[in-house]
Amino acid sequence: MGSDTQMEDTSGPSAIDVSDAYAKRKVGRPITSERTLARNFPEIDEIRGKLLTGECFGRMRTSGNSSSVWQLFEEIAYSDSQLFTGIVRCKACAFMTRYHGQITGTSHMRRHHCFREAFPEAFTNSPKITPNVTINKIKKEPKVSVNRSPYAIHPVSSSLIKETNGGQTPTAKVQPNTNRIATIKSELRERILQFCYNELITVESMTSDTFKSLVQSLVKLCTTVGKGTVALPDRNQLYAQMTGQHNQCKNRIKEELNSALQKNIGGALVCDSEADLCVISTYYINSNWQLVESILSATAAGNDINAFISQTLEDFELSDDQKLSKFTFISRGGLFDGVSMCLTSMAHVIDGVIESAVFGDDTYTEIVENCKVICAELRLNVEGFTTEWVVKFEIMRQVIENRHKFELKNSSLDLDLVKFLVDFLAPFKAASVELRQCSRHPTLNHVLLWYYKLLKHLNATADDDTLASGLKTVIKVGMEQNFQLQSFHKIAAFLWPNFRFLKMLSTEEREEVHNEVRELIDSRIVEEDGSGGGVDSNGLKKAANFDEWEEQDSEQDELNKYISVQLTTCNEQNILIWWREHQQDFPKLSHLAKWILSIPASVTSLERFKLISSQEVTPELLFMHCNAPFKRSLVMDKSVKTSWQKKMQIKNDKKIVKLYEQEIKDAKQQEIEAKRVRREANKQRKQENARKAEITVSIKNPKKLKRIAKKQMKQMRKVRRN
Repeated sequence: MGSDTQMEDTSGPSAIDVSDAYAKRKVGRPITSERTLARNFPEIDEIRGKLLTGECFGRMRTSGNSSSVWQLFEEIAYSDSQLFTGIVRCKACAFMTRYHGQITGTSHMRRHHCFREAFPEAFTNSPKITPNVTINKIKKEPKVSVNRSPYAIHPVSSSLIKETNGGQTPTAKVQPNTNRIATIKSELRERILQFCYNELITVESMTSDTFKSLVQSLVKLCTTVGKGTVALPDRNQLYAQMTGQHNQCKNRIKEELNSALQKNIGGALVCDSEADLCVISTYYINSNWQLVESILSATAAGNDINAFISQTLEDFELSDDQKLSKFTFISRGGLFDGVSMCLTSMAHVIDGVIESAVFGDDTYTEIVENCKVICAELRLNVEGFTTEWVVKFEIMRQVIENRHKFELKNSSLDLDLVKFLVDFLAPFKAASVELRQCSRHPTLNHVLLWYYKLLKHLNATADDDTLASGLKTVIKVGMEQNFQLQSFHKIAAFLWPNFRFLKMLSTEEREEVHNEVRELIDSRIVEEDGSGGGVDSNGLKKAANFDEWEEQDSEQDELNKYISVQLTTCNEQNILIWWREHQQDFPKLSHLAKWILSIPASVTSLERFKLISSQEVTPELLFMHCNAPFKRSLVMDKSVKTSWQKKMQIKNDKKIVKLYEQEIKDAKQQEIEAKRVRREANKQRKQENARKAEITVSIKNPKKLKRIAKKQMKQMRKVRRN
């Protein structure tokens, strides 16, 4: 009882003193306890490391009457206990500092430069402290104010200004950081224009009050400030910058295209139009044997396509007959005067035949609708295709591939018929997709191959029923009427080394293709060689002219050599690389391949850039959308194919590196094993030495062991004494 009374006497007065102190102290900062004063803040580097590992996280302060500084700073708390670490971080620049309500306060956080930029009104409207002067002096001398902010610029009295500047009173103004503001505004304009290019949104939409309110709401949501204002660029500034970028991109494409036409014997002029939309582009192969596409012009109000094409050619200085005759014109079915040849988009020809022959009536409409319902129930994705009949094909294919996931109940859907349609239309879908890969590799060399493969697929067999034979007959008639093979299609297949023998053609047709190749060499290649000026196509100086003693091969011999010599094969991805490696063996055929293989089999600009006729945008915006930084002058080829010797050398180098790496690992493992053996030997020697140094006491009376404690018994052991 006495001890309890004594404890109460020692602890009571301190509690009474603290409460009295709080009762007496009604103003100023509250008294801080010893525990709070002795608080140890964690190191900022330690908290920064825990933020990276996920042991800590940032959160918004949730106190009711908090300072405006907490709209810029956030607390850092531990992830496991949710306790505040005592460290705060700036949301704008990730600056971290210590904070405690009774130790540090928020003054040092208000002095942070981000707080001054985010809340300028906290400094301009802060209360002013007038110096200790009399009222009479206030009328004679200017009122001097001292701003509480550490960034405040103290004004200079007029008397001092007169003494230092000879009586002239300058107007002192605070100059903002104009360079940084100009940089931020320029970056904002650039991002807005890139957004307009990529999403095809007009500049007026980006400068409207609706978009401004949207951005303002986004700022409030992200920063939880609600006081900042959004200042969008002026519409005229955006239009001026877009015009400059448009002219710069246009001049670059013009320079590259004219330079390529001087070195090549031909290229392709592609027109993809639908309704009022029209996109003009060119395809050519540059000096590195890479297929390049350049968008020349685009419009959403193309009422007169021929006039639009003519104006585009004039803008890029391609309207003269010499340059225009080098182009092969490709479109969805139109013609254009002045070019060497006009070709039709073959992928759209196949689409038209299948759409009219199979899905032209309502025969399979119910089947497709039922398959759509099944895909919706199974949540199968069939997006990513622009052609209508390919979308229907994919819907049916998804149903067949997932037929084990559902059971039909009271449905008229015939899955066997769906499977037949999928198997029957699969080659046409593959041909339509392959002939659209113009942005990846040459495709004109695929036209002849797909034509004969589809005709073989349409041949009647003994197993065909009435439905199969009827579909084959209708589609075959449509293919023969619309799929018109031109000489360039056959020449392109001939220039693919894998199919240079043209086994799908008859002997007379092969001879006709060979004669057409010789005519093109005579009419195009000879003129090109005559204007070389002593420099070959690779920019190297030609050797001296000793033609009178040199054995020269004719075009006939080069063509026969290409047919008879055993050559390496190549796929469609590296056919251009093959011709680059063999251009010294077949110089004139390589010139011809550089022209023919640059011609695309189909037009795909509207599909690739996802343009629709209902979009009302300016031609400049459409042009920049098609020539955005990630789409400009697409280089469409794979890396250079390495030779066998190079592959073996790389393999041997890798083998040597692996052996050296294994030697290092073995040496390190041996070192670790030696340390382990040495450590065990030291441990054993230490135990032996300890046992040698032990002092043993012999116990002659075993009854004494019963009186020894268990803890001591564990430390005892039997030792044999000599």
